[in-house]
Amino acid sequence: MSGVLYTVQTDSNKWKRDSAICFLTIIVMFLFVGFVFGLLFGELFDMTDYLLPRSMGIMFIISLVTILVCCITVPDTPKPVKGWLELKRCDYGPMFSAMDVMSERLCMPTPRLYISPDPFPNAYALGKSPKRAHVCLSRGLMMMFLEGRITDEELIGIIGHEMSHIAHRDTLVKGIAQRCTSALTSSSMIVGLISIMFLGSVNQSTGKRSGSNAGVAALFLLVIALVFIVFAAILAVTIPGACVITKFAVSRNREYLADETSARITNNPMALASALMKIDEACLNGYASVNAANAMKWTVDPNCKKKRGFMDRITDTHPSTEDRVKRLKKMAEDMDS
Repeated sequence: MSGVLYTVQTDSNKWKRDSAICFLTIIVMFLFVGFVFGLLFGELFDMTDYLLPRSMGIMFIISLVTILVCCITVPDTPKPVKGWLELKRCDYGPMFSAMDVMSERLCMPTPRLYISPDPFPNAYALGKSPKRAHVCLSRGLMMMFLEGRITDEELIGIIGHEMSHIAHRDTLVKGIAQRCTSALTSSSMIVGLISIMFLGSVNQSTGKRSGSNAGVAALFLLVIALVFIVFAAILAVTIPGACVITKFAVSRNREYLADETSARITNNPMALASALMKIDEACLNGYASVNAANAMKWTVDPNCKKKRGFMDRITDTHPSTEDRVKRLKKMAEDMDS
């Protein structure tokens, strides 16, 4: 923790921009649902001009209500989950002293520190604002620390990474993004149900029409319905598909920023790099199996793989550990020069 004092100048507007992107995506997706509803049922009952603007208007109102609910339901002060154990300053004095220094450099209060019963080594942060935030270390990470497989400096680097997320309001944006993802999944299910209902009515609707264009219209509407069903299935059935919205709101650059901030406030980039490699190795050895919606909150993606294909890169919630370590090594070289 020695070295030149580094005080983080957080971008107070960055988390607002990320949230705005998330909200805009929700509005667009709900408008899309309204468009589908108005188009399909408008064609079915031959009243598109009446249904289309009204259905989109209703879905716009629903999207605003959804956004309001997403903001309200993000817990202001997170409640400890059953099985969590709070670490006391009297038992871990040096660790809390290091956290006090990092908090001063991050211009935020020192968060409370907990241990979760998760068996794999990792950590994450909770809380809507820096004033009411917690850092949680997994039991697996604490076991590695107590057994000497992770050093004091490496553990401080991990804690600094999570405290950086708190300082940059990433915990708030992630909470909003997760709730917006659930709303997106629900809207896609609505699209799927509407499309399935419409499929059964295409023949009936086009059968009442006469002329050479009836067959073309039936084929066109059938293709639209099938496309909507496939789209809905991708979003509603697969969590990685639903997490696309999260990628817009919480990009992988936020993980890079937390790494950089932690490295600077501890003045020890290589300690964090070493800790990331050890956690990544533990994940590769089969310690963890976590769904994508929850993996985004951890320091390292628990579902990391040594061989990463195209779909892995699309659904990744974190940058690869190799890329993160390379950046930290470059930082260490720059700080030494």
